[in-house]
Amino acid sequence: MDPGVSAPEAAKEPDEPAARPSQDPAPEVDGAVALRELVRQAQEAESAPTRMEELAALAEFNPDLAVKKVSELKDFCSSENIAAAEQLGHSQALMAARKTYCNGYDQTSADRMLEELSSMSEPGDEIDRIARDAYLGPQHEFSSRLESAPKAERSDVFTALVRNASTPDQLMELIHINQSHASRNGGVPLWTLGRDSLQFHQQASLLNAQKVAILLFSCRRFGGCGPNQYPRLVLCSINFLRACSPGTSVQDNLHQTTPPADFELARSMLMRL
Repeated sequence: MDPGVSAPEAAKEPDEPAARPSQDPAPEVDGAVALRELVRQAQEAESAPTRMEELAALAEFNPDLAVKKVSELKDFCSSENIAAAEQLGHSQALMAARKTYCNGYDQTSADRMLEELSSMSEPGDEIDRIARDAYLGPQHEFSSRLESAPKAERSDVFTALVRNASTPDQLMELIHINQSHASRNGGVPLWTLGRDSLQFHQQASLLNAQKVAILLFSCRRFGGCGPNQYPRLVLCSINFLRACSPGTSVQDNLHQTTPPADFELARSMLMRL
């Protein structure tokens, strides 16, 4: 399945209005492009040992992000956590894929890398630590940029943040921001992308379609959505994705579990990102 192919009616839909000059995405510097490529290589790894090799390369570029990712992989491949997941009733197919992915994982090497990376962390006050944190830093930055923008321009800012995201985690944070806004505002998303296309998808939920569009965008930009790749295994393990049938990609899963009108709207939105 190619999530980038739009529905037939999408050709009739209006193009997204150009972002206001003040909100145009800044030209990307080589560092941002390099970070995305390093993240993509880690996402695409077909085994935990290979992912560790890619995270070692990432650590030379962004040690703070590498610490997070090495720690998460350590938890995912922990024999105790795998046993707990089996006790919770995770499917045999999912557990088999998880064990296969983690085969050959060396926890001693992971602990050594974490110790080395932690020693590289520079001291600073609380503000500095938050700014450097691979998760809290972008979360604070996104919230600040959206809150400081004029209300009429916030959707343009949101679009720019999606397009300029450097990691899949940043895209997940933007999904959370959009859904939290909707929960406080009668179900109305902060992001307006796709609203002008609802006339072509009258049964669609804009909020759900936006979430699916960002997930498809993440697959397109960062990869890692194949049946046996780490990101897909994690999303299935935490029940973020429903009905993770053996051999299905993230895109397949979204296609199978998303209402058709929502999915078609999401695909048309993907072409505008």
